[in-house]
Amino acid sequence: MKFKRSLSTAPVFFIFSLLAAIIISVSSSAHGAAVSSNSSIINWESLSYKTSEGMSLHFPARSSTSFAAAFSSSSFADDFHSSDGWGSTSALASIVSPSGSAIGSAFTNPRTLFASATASSAFGSPFQSDAAALRSAGFSVSGSGDLTVSVGYSLSQSLSTSLFREFAEGFAFAGLLLYYDDNSAVAADTDVILNSILDGDSLFASRTGTLSATLFFNDGQGGFFDVLGSGHSAVAPVPEPSTVILLGAGLAGMGLLRKRFKRSA
Repeated sequence: MKFKRSLSTAPVFFIFSLLAAIIISVSSSAHGAAVSSNSSIINWESLSYKTSEGMSLHFPARSSTSFAAAFSSSSFADDFHSSDGWGSTSALASIVSPSGSAIGSAFTNPRTLFASATASSAFGSPFQSDAAALRSAGFSVSGSGDLTVSVGYSLSQSLSTSLFREFAEGFAFAGLLLYYDDNSAVAADTDVILNSILDGDSLFASRTGTLSATLFFNDGQGGFFDVLGSGHSAVAPVPEPSTVILLGAGLAGMGLLRKRFKRSA
């Protein structure tokens, strides 16, 4: 059994994006602003496999991917980097103007998958950012029985508005997908913090936990698993509730990204 992929790599300074997001959010708040900040962290060091007695796994294909995007009413920026193996990738997309900002940042390294999206508006202009960090693996199984994949995560969200008719929304998402190589069976575990506020309200939420998915495999069968952390943030002068639609698009994107693995005999 052989797995085949073609991916590219490039460096991005994600630390800058984190510092910029903090500075811009504080500065905007001083003028009375809508701010949305959402982040997802996957603790890759906690990744574990539990198999039935006599089973073993072989991993001929692995990949890491980082994606970031930023939007305003007049501008768009995005960044996408992938690499073979479970190494380091990073992506940064930012739009900064006197009326607000949007910053998406993501990275993968041997310890962590991180995605952060921040958007702020000082004068009622719409801004939006998105970020995602993905790890995928193709594997084959020796022996028959249950395979359980587990990984720890943490999510956080901060939303604030200071004026009437300001609107802020966002989500922080973590997901694990385990499936057969022919897609005939899928097991999934997800968690999301998804909220929206307006008219001077504020909200903070955070959560930690463990994602876990289990499937039965026959001897010699192939499979895949994907682990995704993502964030979405948006601010606008009036409610524009796109979060649910974008969340669905993000989940669909997770399915599309997994198709980067192509299996050939």
